[in-house]
Formats: sequence, structure tokens, C-alpha cells
Amino acid sequence: MKMKSILRKIIFISLPFLLALIFLVEFGLRIAGFLHDGYRDIGRYKVIKDTKRGHPTILCIGDSYTYGLGTSHEYSYPEQLSKMLNENSSRSLIQAQNLGSPGGNSYRILKIFRENINKYNPVLVIAMVGMNNYWNLEGRQLFSQNTVLEKLKLDIYSLRVYKLFKIIKISLKKKAFAENNPPANVSAPEQGSYEKICNLTEKPA
Repeated sequence: MKMKSILRKIIFISLPFLLALIFLVEFGLRIAGFLHDGYRDIGRYKVIKDTKRGHPTILCIGDSYTYGLGTSHEYSYPEQLSKMLNENSSRSLIQAQNLGSPGGNSYRILKIFRENINKYNPVLVIAMVGMNNYWNLEGRQLFSQNTVLEKLKLDIYSLRVYKLFKIIKISLKKKAFAENNPPANVSAPEQGSYEKICNLTEKPA
């Protein structure tokens, strides 16, 4: 009984410090995320250069696949699409506008679509979305049962601290899986094997 009492006192005393620590980490992660997003988006959401009538716009919306996360702006698929469509022209006649949102789920992408459809008046909309729906619960409160437990659950899921621990957990699982399941040893092809295959598949004259 005495040990249980000591444990309760320790928990009671340490709980405020733990909550304060979580608050500071959460605040720090949000500030860091805000600064990172601002730096990351430099030059991404640029204004359409040619706004003359008759010059069509393609609106590209989606998550990080559309945004081109991990590469520079010119290598994102909307920018590559613009170059392909205008490669035979001396000026940009068609603009594929990149409105990708890294980590965006279906709710956020739909919101981006509604906010920009009249602004750009595109002739075509390309959407790539769905990969983040299993972890990004943004907008779920519109479809939840509005119970106290459900609201608390959504609030916890929206914390940056929770997402950080989830990323760490997934990374550790992947590392453990890779260690327990090493890739099979693939022997190097014999010298001249390509020529042998070509000879075998070559049709007789």
C-alpha cells in the first residue's frame, strides 16, 4: 500500500511537468512546421504568368505526389506537364498550375478545389488524392458522432506530438522489418549474358 501511495504522489507531481513538456514540444513543432512550409513553398505557388483570355489552364490538385515533395519545383509533374505541352511553342500557351498540398487528405484537397476553381477557371482538373486518408483526420469532425470521446480522439490525432510519435513508430517498424527480412542475394549476371539472350531471341533470317 505504501508503494502505491508513493507512486501516486510521483505521478501527481510529475504530471504537470509532463503536460508542460508536451505543450512546449507541440508549440515548437508548430512553429518549426510553419517556418518549414514557408521556406518549402518559395516559388511553388506562383501566379500564372500569362493570364490572357484563351490561354487554358490545367489545375493540378492533390497531395505530395502532385506537390513534388522531395524535389525542386521544375521537376514536379505539373511543371513537367507544362513543358511537354508547350515544348513546340516559343511562349507558354498552357499552364499547369501546381496546387499540391503535402499530407493533404480528400477533405483538404476538396477545399483547395472549391477555393480555386473560379479563380483559375481551368479547362481541366487533375486530382491525385487518397493516400493520406488513413492517418490525416482533417475534416472528420463533420462526419463524426460528436461524442465527447470522439472529439477527444480527434484532438489527440491533430497534435503534432502525436504525429511525431507515430512517424517514429512507423520508422522503427520498417527498420525492424528490414532487419528481419533481408533482401535475397541476387547473383550478378554472367558476362555476355545479354548477348546470349539476344541470340536466343533472335529470329532466323
